[in-house]
Amino acid sequence: KTKFSFSAGRFYDKIFLGVVTTETEPVLATFGAAAGDPSVVFEPSFSYSAVDRNLQTPYNDEFSFAVERTFWQENTISLTYIHRNFKNQLQDTNINQIPGDFGRCRIQNSAGESPLIRSPGTGPVVDPYTGLTYQDTDPGMGDGLLDDCTGQTIFINSNGGPGFVPSETIPVQRPDTVADFYVLDPAWGDIFLIGNSNASVYDGVTLEFVRRQYKNWQMEASYTWSKATGDAEDFNLALGDDRSTLQDEKGYLSFDKRQSLKVNATCLTPWGFRIGGTALWESGLPYSLLYRSSSASNSLPLYDEFKQSFTSTRTRYLTKQRNDQRNPSSWLFNMKLVKEFNLPKGMNLQLDAEIFNLLNDDTYSVYNTFLKTGQQINGTNDATRRFGRTYQIGMRLAF
Repeated sequence: KTKFSFSAGRFYDKIFLGVVTTETEPVLATFGAAAGDPSVVFEPSFSYSAVDRNLQTPYNDEFSFAVERTFWQENTISLTYIHRNFKNQLQDTNINQIPGDFGRCRIQNSAGESPLIRSPGTGPVVDPYTGLTYQDTDPGMGDGLLDDCTGQTIFINSNGGPGFVPSETIPVQRPDTVADFYVLDPAWGDIFLIGNSNASVYDGVTLEFVRRQYKNWQMEASYTWSKATGDAEDFNLALGDDRSTLQDEKGYLSFDKRQSLKVNATCLTPWGFRIGGTALWESGLPYSLLYRSSSASNSLPLYDEFKQSFTSTRTRYLTKQRNDQRNPSSWLFNMKLVKEFNLPKGMNLQLDAEIFNLLNDDTYSVYNTFLKTGQQINGTNDATRRFGRTYQIGMRLAF
């Protein structure tokens, strides 16, 4: 007997009250000197979160198709395909700090010099730090490349002489390999806007075999291939805060477990013992190679006379792609033994013994189970190792 089934629908999620009330929280203010510039002794920086007034409810368009075949009465095999398209997912985005192209770099040798100068017209331009020549393809004030002229503060002698005398040094800016951030409104620091800017897609195919209890044994086995891609898993992740890496953040989601094989089986022995076991093979979860550093943000050239600047934590994907690395696959075996005894006066005693991780597997995975994401930050893995073999003995008395 063969059965076919098809389903389709749109399923709306919910927006928690804590999301829409985020902007009622007080403004966060931090105070300190500008990065590396001791001449600025008071520097307020204000951060704020707001909610898009056109915020919409996230939803999921889903359809699935399944075919099931029953043979020999106690056996069933099925094939299921499912597609989910998540839209209008929530994400907070920093709308006050953006990368930009406002000129070309110049080596700053004094505090009064700007590390960025205008680059109008077209023609060859020499990078002062690498010596490489590139074409200025932008007829406006920029040079066709995102600016990276500041971010790292070093100290040089103010008199140009040899040696290093602390009283005669001045701080100057140098590039830090991260696109410069420009603050649109220099009176504020971070302004996070919660809106419907995320989307993700899930596709999965499952082949399943089920043998119902017959001749003292039963089994269920399935193989699943799936793929999950998108922008982010949660709205309050740091993803989206750095607009210079938005093109790198779209990729595999952190829960993208490409392949999974599961087998569960139990049997009843002639001596009254029930023996069961599970076997699970899974491909590894993805993770990212990150470089995280502090970088000075700048005011727009329009506000050159405005001294406001502050330091931001910047994250760069070393491979220019999020979650493009993959943890190793792993096996997991568990076993269980159950014995029941019928006692006088209608009582029943059940004893069971279980072994988890039978093969004592200790697979190492670059994955944080609390944050539910995998990251290697500045060469250090945020990783976990599977716990070794464990045992459990239980007893249940029914009366």
